Amino acid sequence: MPEKLKTRAYLCLSPGKTLAVKITSTAPPGIVECRVTGGELTLQGVDEDMPGELEDMLPGYEQFPHGYTIGPVDHLKPLSPAEKTKYVLDQLPLFKKAGWITDKTLQRYEAQLKNGSLETISAHIQEDLKAEQITTEVLAIIQGLK
Repeated sequence: MPEKLKTRAYLCLSPGKTLAVKITSTAPPGIVECRVTGGELTLQGVDEDMPGELEDMLPGYEQFPHGYTIGPVDHLKPLSPAEKTKYVLDQLPLFKKAGWITDKTLQRYEAQLKNGSLETISAHIQEDLKAEQITTEVLAIIQGLK
């Protein structure tokens, strides 16, 4: 499964606005989970703590809309080439679920990864992107691991 995010970023955007975020890291890109909320996570009260019983009844962080994106994943750095190949192979179903890879390309990558390494896929990954068989997320993860 994807790496759990250990850092939270809170941004406030007005409706209709777009935000681009660039993350610089020495860790290679991998799949991370992201969640969104519609506003502040705290209740505005009368300067007193919420009763525990009420707090337990409110939906928690797991209730927010969520999905997957790419981000720095530190534990991928020391992996061997075989472990990196296995990581990509294990993530292929999530690539499909996220809409980042076509069925045909997923099957081809799966066969190539089971019989080889990331190098086999890397040789044709730019063509797959140009042919819209994969997205830039797949490209970044595979290029970041080779």
